[in-house]
Formats: sequence, structure tokens, C-alpha cells
Amino acid sequence: LFRSLCAGATSSESFDRTSLRLDQEDFLMEVLAAAAAANVATVVVALAPGAITSPWRQNATAALLLFLSGQETGNAVADVLLGATMPQGRLPVTLPAQEADSIDRKS
Repeated sequence: LFRSLCAGATSSESFDRTSLRLDQEDFLMEVLAAAAAANVATVVVALAPGAITSPWRQNATAALLLFLSGQETGNAVADVLLGATMPQGRLPVTLPAQEADSIDRKS
């Protein structure tokens, strides 16, 4: 038995993301710390338009990163979480451990 937490990163064609954080990162950190203390298996499901940082990853049992996957996203996530299919694909980005590990866009 496990719990799943969902998070995402806001994006638009009219502006760039100001950071690689998930919008709900503070919430994830808080809930994952509590879940780890209670020994509750927790899977983070993140929907993002690109790379993210994941300072919360040490307290997550597993993480599933989805990019902009379309109308069947919910069915695909359910299939992966329930074991009907194995997640697969090629990762098109590098996932830095922290923002400082990414390429400085301001230089």
C-alpha cells in the first residue's frame, strides 16, 4: 500500500519559468517528511514542462515525472501506479539535484 502525491509546474507559451521548482514543493517537503517519519510509502507524481529540482526525493519512495502528456495522462498514470504497465521512455532533459546545478540562464 502506498500514497501518491501530485505536483506540477506552471508554464505558458507567453512566459518562461522563473525556477525549476515544482509549484507545490513546500507542500511536498512537509507531507513527505511526515510520511517518512510514519514509515508510509509515498510516490510523487510530477507533471512538468521540463526539468525540475527535487530536494524532496530523499523522502519519496518513488517519483514519476510526466511531461506534457495529453488527454490520456490520468489513465497512463493509473496504469503505471497500479502495475498494469512499466514506465518507460527516454529522458529528454537533465534533472539537476538543485537549481545551482543547472545552466545559468543569465550569463
